[in-house]
Amino acid sequence: MSSYSVSLRFTTTPGLEDITAGELRERLSAGASAAGDGGDFEIEPKPLDLDGHVMLHTGRTQAQLRPTVFNMRSCFHIIRHITSLQMRETDPLGALEEELKSLDVAEMRSASAFRVTTNRSGSHSFKSMDVQRVAGAALVERYGTAVDLEGFDTEVRVDAVGATWLIGVQWTRDSLDKRYPWVYRPRVTLRTTIAYAMLRLADLPAEAPTILDPFCGSATILIEAASVRADVRCLAADRDTEAVIGAHANADAVGLSDRIDIREADARDLAETYPPASVDAVVTNPPYGIRLGKHANYTELYRKFLSGAAAVLKPGGRLVVLVGKRRAIFNRVLREQPEFRIVNVRVIEIGGVYPAVFVLQR
Repeated sequence: MSSYSVSLRFTTTPGLEDITAGELRERLSAGASAAGDGGDFEIEPKPLDLDGHVMLHTGRTQAQLRPTVFNMRSCFHIIRHITSLQMRETDPLGALEEELKSLDVAEMRSASAFRVTTNRSGSHSFKSMDVQRVAGAALVERYGTAVDLEGFDTEVRVDAVGATWLIGVQWTRDSLDKRYPWVYRPRVTLRTTIAYAMLRLADLPAEAPTILDPFCGSATILIEAASVRADVRCLAADRDTEAVIGAHANADAVGLSDRIDIREADARDLAETYPPASVDAVVTNPPYGIRLGKHANYTELYRKFLSGAAAVLKPGGRLVVLVGKRRAIFNRVLREQPEFRIVNVRVIEIGGVYPAVFVLQR
């Protein structure tokens, strides 16, 4: 990596690292073509075997990179990576303090105020607050810069991932997935980053695709689709009146109400709601738990939904569906559906929950 001058670390949903790597590669390649540059970069999904991380090494300058990477849709934060080191078994915080007192953090030389933030995954003998206290004190001693948790201009990230310290400077102040002014936001709302990943997995046609979300909820998937592509035709449905009203409000809030056809309809009746073979992709996140009630018949729900999706999909079209707690039932029902071929199944992690994204082809 010595020939590269900049390393950036992107945080993403565990299980979707390849989606982030693919998006990043596309954006950098397009930028290189426009500028007449070569492919002066290397991308590592899951560097150091770390779930939920993608690393970029490049010879491009930070000024060249910022316009490109800040348009990323599949990641949360962008961190200029400085170094990684293995934790010392005895006194890991003491070893971290020693490292930070000698580490060159270029941004700290001109910072007027800074803060330290920490993400931890795995089992540790310390808390995130302990890391921030030790790291903050070490950086104050080295640079003499004041700590300000709100008015900072530099954010130093010291993450503890398993037995590894990851140290860098975070470029993003707010997570990149917070890109819409939601009016209606149910308690469980799909993250825009996951919606974007599901749309990529749908492998939409190059020209004027039609996409359907029959469990649209807050309309996250279709708002994301319409925001990414101007030529996509978006069809949304939900049997819940409140969700339909909320989806309309969300589409209005982002100026996309004329691009998304939202109706009140049951996902178990797709063949009665939409013409046969009229949809290029069905991309959806079926509800579970509270919205369906304790005694919901998931077998019947999935059977009717899959049968209807097969009817409205064009031959070769894809169904991308996020399945949560009832994955065994979904798998059992899926085996009864000869219309679908399994393209890919991947387990992702969302806040300690592990749903699966099924990619099926008609």
